[in-house]
Amino acid sequence: MRAAVLPLLAALAGAAWGAEVGAKHLIVCDAGSTGTRLYVYSKEADGKLTGESLMKVKPGLSTFGPKPEEATSYLLPLFEDAMDHLDPAVHAETEVYIMATAGMRLIPAEQQTAVWDAVYYGLSTAGYDKFPFKIKRSSLSTITGETEGFYAALASNQLSGRISAEAKPEDCDDGDGQSEPEEHEHELLGALDLGGSSTQIVFPVEDDAGCEDDEPSLRGKGPSGPKALRRNDFWVHSYLGFGAEKASEKAWAFISQTFEEDPCSNPGVTREVAMKSLAGAGNGETCRDALGKMLFGAKADECEDHPGSSSCQVEGVPVPARAARVRFLAMSVYFYAMDCVRVLVAALETKQAQENLTPTGDERSALPSMSWPTPSLAEMEAVVDYFCAIPWDEGKLLWVKDDGSTVHDFTDADSLPDTCLRANYVIVLLGEVYGIPRDSHRVTIVQEVNGEEVEWTRGAALSVMSGGHSAYIDAAVASPIVFSTPFMGGGVVCLLIVLYMFAEMRKRRGCSKMSSLAPGGKRAKP
Repeated sequence: MRAAVLPLLAALAGAAWGAEVGAKHLIVCDAGSTGTRLYVYSKEADGKLTGESLMKVKPGLSTFGPKPEEATSYLLPLFEDAMDHLDPAVHAETEVYIMATAGMRLIPAEQQTAVWDAVYYGLSTAGYDKFPFKIKRSSLSTITGETEGFYAALASNQLSGRISAEAKPEDCDDGDGQSEPEEHEHELLGALDLGGSSTQIVFPVEDDAGCEDDEPSLRGKGPSGPKALRRNDFWVHSYLGFGAEKASEKAWAFISQTFEEDPCSNPGVTREVAMKSLAGAGNGETCRDALGKMLFGAKADECEDHPGSSSCQVEGVPVPARAARVRFLAMSVYFYAMDCVRVLVAALETKQAQENLTPTGDERSALPSMSWPTPSLAEMEAVVDYFCAIPWDEGKLLWVKDDGSTVHDFTDADSLPDTCLRANYVIVLLGEVYGIPRDSHRVTIVQEVNGEEVEWTRGAALSVMSGGHSAYIDAAVASPIVFSTPFMGGGVVCLLIVLYMFAEMRKRRGCSKMSSLAPGGKRAKP
């Protein structure tokens, strides 16, 4: 019994709690709604976590739901590229995690499982020359929106120096025990992530008193020091179907039924929606009104006057008032949309300066500016309103190069006409849904922090390396093995421990009886 239980116990413990804590190299693939990008993360000898964004393949992995057998060939170029970037000496020890987000969450669970099973089989049998890395079935999963948001918060705080590579809050003591830290230096940040199919908001559940004596439990130290942050240390919500692409689809459907012109497109842009041709009107304020009505219906006017109120709820989820007091890093489409507006307006400003022109006689007579990268909502509104009013033919000459690329490195020419709507959607999310005050400068819009890209995948790497990731796997689609979740696996392990202890007790009782017998099998005299 003992011989049978111990190996099984060890195996199930590994299945239940998953990743190897202390891994030095990780590959994390972000299987998003529009494509899959591979990231490589390495923990250096000094404990520093470094990351690199590599290749992206399109379309999204979720498109293979009806044809899972084709998913492996779609993914293999990512790993062939990674082989060139990683030292061959570490290939075999590099763990691979593929995590799908909103796009995969939108397809049936049975299709998700079929895709993951096919990918695991395909990569496991691809051959060392195509896939030399370490992979487990439990490392392929669809993560919840809440987990995605939590990982974004870990990434934001780790890159900002507020938590360590073990996901533990950094000690406020700067080392000499005397110097006072800079204001907000140790304040845990929230994160705002806007993808194609979903958007997440996440922030710490407790007021962070920084380095004061009344530090909250998030920074409490046990006997072994600060504890790694877990998801229940944050308030987090994911709005599935309200990412930039899905929201744009909803917005233009609503606009086509309600407006004769499209206020969310520059003048000169024509858009075909539901058999209706919409000409751009380029009115930012009207665009935000339309987005508010799309989100809140009859309560839209109340939300505009009282942003963040109980009436301004998407999916019936109230955002705690504390969100208005938190400092956030806003990433992904928050950056791409607002930075695009900033760059395109700057291009027009440069042209006017070169020609020594001062535009007069129209609504764009003044060039507004933002306190980049931490603008207030009022500043965003002014710049976005200015941008949306620029005639498309005029702007296109400045924004689209001869080779078809644009002056904004992260926006292609086909996506450029969507910028007005996306930038206004950012403003509505921040102000009316999340309740960020109009004059607040608490949201920093970023793509990189300290030279490294801010992506939720970094938070996933932190969680894997600190042993926490397996707790957030969606068991329904992660693995066909019955012991794939920490809860079920833990229960089985506990049962085996009891069986093991019972076997030990029986063994000891048997030894005790044997010791009471004299040599030769006769009972010894008392």
